[in-house]
Amino acid sequence: MRLFVECCRTWFPGVFQLVYNLVTGTFCYVGFALASLLGGFIYDRWGFHAPFYLASVFSLISFVICFMVLPHSNIPIIPEKVSREVSEKKRQVSVRDPLTASSSCPSLLSSL
Repeated sequence: MRLFVECCRTWFPGVFQLVYNLVTGTFCYVGFALASLLGGFIYDRWGFHAPFYLASVFSLISFVICFMVLPHSNIPIIPEKVSREVSEKKRQVSVRDPLTASSSCPSLLSSL
């Protein structure tokens, strides 16, 4: 994809976005049409479940390739510092008593 973007910028410097959108849109719609055609052929040839089995096999292959190619990182999802700051802020929040706090909404108890 990066190569495609660089080629578009080099070959069409003034109209990069136009060319990029035309090419990606064309491939998107061609893929949409061919996927329907291919899915219909597989359905006619091997039955109702075959397109779903084939899609799940392709998804599994894609997952394995991404798992092997993408770099692994040891960065935690929620860093310890952020987690500590959030827990400290939660402790600092004071809970107001709804009966004594003034609010713009009329109290339910006042109607009793």
